[in-house]
Amino acid sequence: MSDLNVLVVETDEEFGTHLSQRLAAKGCTVNVAGGAEGVGALAHDCDVDAVLLDLGGFGREGLKIIKDVAETCPETRVILLSSSKDVALSIEAMKLGVFDEVSVPVDVDALMDKLLAARKLRRGA
Repeated sequence: MSDLNVLVVETDEEFGTHLSQRLAAKGCTVNVAGGAEGVGALAHDCDVDAVLLDLGGFGREGLKIIKDVAETCPETRVILLSSSKDVALSIEAMKLGVFDEVSVPVDVDALMDKLLAARKLRRGA
């Protein structure tokens, strides 16, 4: 079991719930945000190790979320959930300092590896 604390920012409620359940089954504490407002503050208040952001669902607004997280809690890593149609937007997001990217459908074991790496960087362990 892990002690990862994750914030899932997802526009598709069903997908977000399913992903949250899968992460919880791996031992993660999962917080969920269905909208863009206040994501940085929520990440800070919940003391999350990583933010999983559905870039495709938010479009360019996702870039604002990345900036919000970076300004509010710069030690927290953002990992994108994206599809192949989001390539240009993903490149812009990477330029803003996104930690990593995971393709949808999500391989939860691969995602866990990325989350553990994000936690290690955040906690300096």
